[in-house]
Amino acid sequence: MNKHQDNFIVVIRAAGERTVKACEKLIREEIDGKAECITIECSPFEEAIKKSFKIGIDSGKKWLVTVDADVLIRKGGITNLLKIGETLPKNVFQYEGFLYDGLLLKYRQGGVKVYRSDLLPKAISKVPEPGSQIRPETYTQDEMAKAGYSRKRIEVVTGVHDYEQFHKDVYRKCYVHAVKHQKEVLELLPKWNKLSKTDKTYDVAAIGAFDGLKLDEKIFLDVEHFEKKYRDAFNLHGISEREQIAENDITDSYITNILDNAGEFKLLNRRDRALQIYNENNLIKTVRWGLSKFFSYMGRKVYPGNIIIDE
Repeated sequence: MNKHQDNFIVVIRAAGERTVKACEKLIREEIDGKAECITIECSPFEEAIKKSFKIGIDSGKKWLVTVDADVLIRKGGITNLLKIGETLPKNVFQYEGFLYDGLLLKYRQGGVKVYRSDLLPKAISKVPEPGSQIRPETYTQDEMAKAGYSRKRIEVVTGVHDYEQFHKDVYRKCYVHAVKHQKEVLELLPKWNKLSKTDKTYDVAAIGAFDGLKLDEKIFLDVEHFEKKYRDAFNLHGISEREQIAENDITDSYITNILDNAGEFKLLNRRDRALQIYNENNLIKTVRWGLSKFFSYMGRKVYPGNIIIDE
């Protein structure tokens, strides 16, 4: 890392994930003493967002890198993102790469996020009240974008997501995803069924998704909200929790093997991406996405490189 890339602090946001120690170890190896790495654990998630922002402000560093504890970064995952950060316009508030998701079985953005620290004081006031937004961090980014501070997606694969997690967390995530993306979950169920023959995780994923599809109440992302739900479901289906994992059980070769089996990362072409957004959302968001592609094209004339406007 050069002197510009040393100007950052890493915050791991944990909520009791099975891979907290493994996540910490992989990041320590990646940053190699060049930056401070702090793990925070607080609830609800809105408070974790605020706390990470405050750490970024107090650090005096140019960049705040946040990593969720259910993410296992690959070698170079953070370094490659920070290299690109130095080429971005000053009004970019946040940017992120892609990772391979072990539950959704596809590459998606997120997991490792980089924030411009001098804009964090503005962002803290835009973090929503607990329970008021189903995706509080995305809401905060959207509010900053309205104020003229954009976010970007970068064509860099930073690691893998949702591997080796506790069954209770798999249940919760698939429950929530079934509420938010019913059609996608219905398409995932046959794949999970096939994978469950060798990995119990996907049995749990299906159970969580089925319960989410039956939802008749307001949903919250907070871990504590799901405690009774998953306990009842596990008792009903005879599911036992996994034991804690040792940090040395996860290596870079483990992550590399997952990514090799996942296949080459490539973005969908514009037609397929538009169809995906239409299926997952609605016509209005599809039109918004189309307009963003136009402005992305114009932006690349001014700021060339592997930068994509987020939708």
